[in-house]
Amino acid sequence: MTLVLILVLLFTFQTKTVTPLTYHAPRTTKMYAQTTTTFTCREDRAFFMNACAKAPASTTRTADMHSPRCLCNVSHQKQSRPLLQTRRRKKSSALKTVRDDDTCERSIISAEEMRVHLYDSKDLWSTTLHQTLLCNCVEGEDDESDCAFHFQYMPMRNRIEIPRMLCEAANCKYALELIGFVPWADVKPTTPYGKTPTLKNYDKTKSKDLAHEKPIARYLAQKLNFFGRDEDERAKIDEVYEQHWSTIRNHGLTHQGDHFDIHQLLEITDEELSATPRFQDMRRVNSFSPAQRSLASLRVFNEIFAENQSQYLVGDALSLCDIALFETVYELFREESADFDIAERFNLKYLERFLEHVEESHARLSEYMKSKRRVPRYERPGYVYINE
Repeated sequence: MTLVLILVLLFTFQTKTVTPLTYHAPRTTKMYAQTTTTFTCREDRAFFMNACAKAPASTTRTADMHSPRCLCNVSHQKQSRPLLQTRRRKKSSALKTVRDDDTCERSIISAEEMRVHLYDSKDLWSTTLHQTLLCNCVEGEDDESDCAFHFQYMPMRNRIEIPRMLCEAANCKYALELIGFVPWADVKPTTPYGKTPTLKNYDKTKSKDLAHEKPIARYLAQKLNFFGRDEDERAKIDEVYEQHWSTIRNHGLTHQGDHFDIHQLLEITDEELSATPRFQDMRRVNSFSPAQRSLASLRVFNEIFAENQSQYLVGDALSLCDIALFETVYELFREESADFDIAERFNLKYLERFLEHVEESHARLSEYMKSKRRVPRYERPGYVYINE
């Protein structure tokens, strides 16, 4: 009896003996070993390296596990996905907050409110507004989404005036985002080259902005049919526009420079006036006064009108170069004050005739020049707004 009991116990012990534990890589390891070589995040790499370090040295898959082609295992993938999704949600929320705050900062401002703010600010350096002025829109019906173009610029004329005048001549709805000098520091990093003006989302992809005045002006001129009827006219318009830019606009640097200064021009002496040569006869480096260079620069366009006997600089329709010149001539003849007949004294009768023709034939553009939605002029060097 005792012998039988001993045999039963021995049989039971042998059947319940536990086999030695060995490391088996998950079935999914092979699948991940054949995938991409990158880790989804730093946590993936840390988790993977820790898992490999803990694996027994006898495992047959250790080499594959340490291969840079491997990702972390499935269990960690399941843990990391909620983490990544959370990060995406936080990022999306942050973008929405910025967008909402941006919209709040850029609330709509009326032309009257804009002028009140600028006059109260006294000068450009003290302006704090960051709001949008809707132009040629129906109040109470249109909003920023109804505008064909969206500009960014500081509250001054300068490099945004020609693009604005192109839109005005075409009676086109547009938005002008006015950025005061104080908030400019926050907006500057968001612009293509840290400069304005900017034409926002010009290709309607919500990812591209167009910078610099001349590219913006040319783009608008083509879009709004102010850039000639064929390639020959476009080339000539571009030539005359470039002449205006490099002389009257002083290469875009200032309205009061070495090539043209309207205040210096109005103070020219009789001696300087009689000794002023044609622009074409001046050397690039010369000893002529700013007043003489200003007069010679203006007379270039007076000569063009005299030669082609047309109401426009190129062809028989209003174009980009006409609008650029009109802005200059309007300021000289209409906004500046002089105790003499400018056209007669400076021999600029063709420019005066051009000014009158544009005012009569393009009422929309003429109305804009006298409207409140036009940013006031300022006086240098303090950039103090002129309350006219």
